[in-house]
Amino acid sequence: YPEDTGNRHCLHALSWGHTMTQLPGLRRRRLLAALTQAQLAERAGLKRLTVTRLENGGHATPPTVHKLAVVLGCMPAELMSFGNSIDTIVDP
Repeated sequence: YPEDTGNRHCLHALSWGHTMTQLPGLRRRRLLAALTQAQLAERAGLKRLTVTRLENGGHATPPTVHKLAVVLGCMPAELMSFGNSIDTIVDP
């Protein structure tokens, strides 16, 4: 997660007016990183059940989105969009 103005702007924008957001791109990014839900949760300082809940449509706070983006090496916006299909990605 490079520290550039684009990432800071995205996180700052997320914190304005939207205190909670869904992360439809989370599962895809996790699978691309070849991480299990438990591994992602541990590295982000979250509970595995939190990652499961978020992958199933639960809402995340801006600090949680930031933690996940840092671990997954992506911008928060990538977690908030569907991106490409995950059909060919296998869960570790």
